[in-house]
Amino acid sequence: MARGKPTKGGRKAAPALKEEAADKVVFYHDWCKQCNICVSFCPKQALAMDAEDYPQLVAPEQCNSCGLCEVLCPDLAVTVPGRERRSEPRPRNRKHDGGEAR
Repeated sequence: MARGKPTKGGRKAAPALKEEAADKVVFYHDWCKQCNICVSFCPKQALAMDAEDYPQLVAPEQCNSCGLCEVLCPDLAVTVPGRERRSEPRPRNRKHDGGEAR
């Protein structure tokens, strides 16, 4: 597998995985500096480092596609295709920016 292309569910997708499980998390190993942040902060412990110290999805059934790994990655080396993204910015809390409370 070429290292410049994203891999589905980690370095190698296990043949026993269903296609939708392998698409939960995509890693770009050429961008990854192997910092382990995605693995350390996964709330479901669905990620682990492989033998070459790259992150991989080891428990796709536990992954809830929260996207925390994607958001915390300093190198933008992780994407979660099924993550719900906000199309509009969150409303500001006017109480904290000098305005009146709602």
